[in-house]
Amino acid sequence: MPAILMTLFLSIAVPLTAYADAFAGREEMNGIRFKEYQSFAKQWQLITVRYRTDTGEQRFTYANKAAAKVLMSGKTEYPDGAVFAKVGFATEDDPLFPSSKIPHGEKRFQFMVRDKVKYASTGGWGYALFDREGRTFAEEPSGKAMAC
Repeated sequence: MPAILMTLFLSIAVPLTAYADAFAGREEMNGIRFKEYQSFAKQWQLITVRYRTDTGEQRFTYANKAAAKVLMSGKTEYPDGAVFAKVGFATEDDPLFPSSKIPHGEKRFQFMVRDKVKYASTGGWGYALFDREGRTFAEEPSGKAMAC
């Protein structure tokens, strides 16, 4: 009986590992390259900060000029080229203010890029998710399409 279970486990686990490896460590996701936007935090407008209790992350969201202009106008029709970027930080206790948490090391970078033709199947937005080295995670990209 244990041999049958081991065979079953291996028949499932090995393809899943190969599947995950097919997506891990890439510099591009859904046609979006981290390097194109890596300086967003210095150049774009910070639009919101949120703390996620489910992940323990503090997330900072930025908008490039095209996205910020529409957002500040209260409208929702973003032009091609509008981009939102989000950085999620792990948090730790603040030694100077015990009831507070402070950012401590990036965990993820997320991007939403507006291109109505290229990303027509996802409402005109392209999505990408990268780790702190600017590489993709071992997850199938279409499953993360609406992560932003």
